[in-house]
Amino acid sequence: MENNLIYWYCLYTRSRHEDAVYQRLTDKKIHTFLPKLEVWSRRKDRRKKIQKALFSGYLFVYENLTHHIWLEILKTLLTKYKQHR
Repeated sequence: MENNLIYWYCLYTRSRHEDAVYQRLTDKKIHTFLPKLEVWSRRKDRRKKIQKALFSGYLFVYENLTHHIWLEILKTLLTKYKQHR
């Protein structure tokens, strides 16, 4: 893992928790990409445009995956998972 090459990595997280994980990773200065799609949401009395993750449960990281960065990603994913158990 200790190389100087930057790659794209796909991370799996719980469905509908992508935004929270994205925010935590970007707060840690980890280059993260979360593609979104604008869709119409139906409520009982109205319709509203909302942004949903294009790939539900997944987001992408573009980094040189050192042990330190990998550990930060794991801590972020596990912390988010433990909070909602």
